[in-house]
Amino acid sequence: MTRITNSIMMGLMALFCISIAVAPVRAAEGAPKAVVAQDVYDFGIAYEGVDVFQDIVIKNTGDADLEIIRIGTG
Repeated sequence: MTRITNSIMMGLMALFCISIAVAPVRAAEGAPKAVVAQDVYDFGIAYEGVDVFQDIVIKNTGDADLEIIRIGTG
């Protein structure tokens, strides 16, 4: 049992070291940064059956392409 635990710990430590070594390279490549003017939109009282709309502008201020894969409501 101890041998398995030691093997797992060594594997995790190796992955950690690799991630630290690769992190500066990924940062140098650039990253997208999504900026929204408002992070909360108040629609007031919305009655059932009445559609409410809001244009939301998302601006990419990063130095890589911004890819929006999924949008959800919350």
